[in-house]
Amino acid sequence: GLAAEISSAINGDVKGRLDRGEISPDQARALNEMSTFTGSMIRAAASPNDPAYAFAQDYLGQLLGPGGATVPEVRGTAFDDDGNLMPGIVDPKAPLEDQSRQIYDALVSRGMKPDEAAELAGDYYDRTWLSNVQNARPTLTDPVAIQQRMGEIDEALRQQIRAQELNEASLGGGELLEVGGGSGIRPPPQISTNRGVENALNLAADPAGVLGPIQELRGSFTTLDRINVEESINSYRQKLIDLGVPNVPTGYAENIGGPDGRTSRDYGGTIDSLERAYANHLENARYASQYGEGWKDVRIGRSNMTVQEFEQQVFQRTQASVDAAYTRGRQQMSNGSLAITYNENYTLGRYIDEQTRVEMREFARSQGIPDNQGSQFMAVNRRITGADGTYGTPDLRLGNSLLIDYTLANKTPYSSQIRSWANIQPLVGVLIVRPTAYGGSYVIPPASIPKPKPPRG
Repeated sequence: GLAAEISSAINGDVKGRLDRGEISPDQARALNEMSTFTGSMIRAAASPNDPAYAFAQDYLGQLLGPGGATVPEVRGTAFDDDGNLMPGIVDPKAPLEDQSRQIYDALVSRGMKPDEAAELAGDYYDRTWLSNVQNARPTLTDPVAIQQRMGEIDEALRQQIRAQELNEASLGGGELLEVGGGSGIRPPPQISTNRGVENALNLAADPAGVLGPIQELRGSFTTLDRINVEESINSYRQKLIDLGVPNVPTGYAENIGGPDGRTSRDYGGTIDSLERAYANHLENARYASQYGEGWKDVRIGRSNMTVQEFEQQVFQRTQASVDAAYTRGRQQMSNGSLAITYNENYTLGRYIDEQTRVEMREFARSQGIPDNQGSQFMAVNRRITGADGTYGTPDLRLGNSLLIDYTLANKTPYSSQIRSWANIQPLVGVLIVRPTAYGGSYVIPPASIPKPKPPRG
């Protein structure tokens, strides 16, 4: 609506002025906060029953200036201030797909842009479908029978997921970098660190393929003799210099001590310093691509998160949500409260998608983070659109170019969905979030995704 349009316009202008150095980061934050407040006042001014109605009218009247300027008319919506559907908008007896369409028509008729109306109608569909499933009564109550049924479902899932993965594998290979644990079919090797997501994304964004070998040297240098270790360190140091990495350590870290007080070269510390220098270089390029050159000054949401903290929060929440939805979905399929549509793999996958989308939208709402197609921070199940009009709909987008997909089966760089996203826009990576029980999560490097073949002629 009007509030979203004004906020979007102000935020876009603020970002441009910040990028050009016309305003400071503090000034940019203040202007963005003002745009958020102004949007709230516009919405309040459209609702005479809102406690802030009178204040909003006065505030907007002053904002528009002297001379008797009037507050612009704000056209109605299909939802109340708490996000609940207003009476009479949909036929509650109609199929859910039809209700979603009725909401879309109602919003467009009230002046909302079609893309924005489609997003809200889709959100309603997700919430209502999930609520219906969660409130459905079990058709099976005997614990022994439920357990037996769960075993049958698990076997069906195993076969269906395996068949899907074999079909994907038949399309070609691709390097998969893991960031999560678990058991089952998985691509090698697993990356397991406290900063697993960032590390995997850095590896995926490494154009020269140097970070991985440096990390491998860190784990194996104690098995090499001094000459081989120093040759390897000097070789990687020169590669970083050739790649234009700033502040590459030129010497060796030292161990100080021993019976005679002499120093010795600390190879582990030296390798660590080279790794940090290159990881910081890759991280800076990745975050600049996603959030702009001033990413270090960006703060996100009511918690004032840095971009690193924001991405960590999102990954932790999505992984936890996917794992929890996987467990609940299996239970509900087993007791009959989640009806199986098409097959078990499709039904459980859809349940996980819907559950995680709703939870991530709630996270965005609670933090005051815009969640729409034009958001510079996150977009839940929103379109990405190419210059030629082609589009795709990832489960989640962070920044400009990190896409996240929730799935039961492994996906590869050759998956049609992954290839289509990479053809629409440049990516820093695709984070595949899977239940831990099915192997955990991993990143698909953009360089491993096949480029489209040029047209003949």
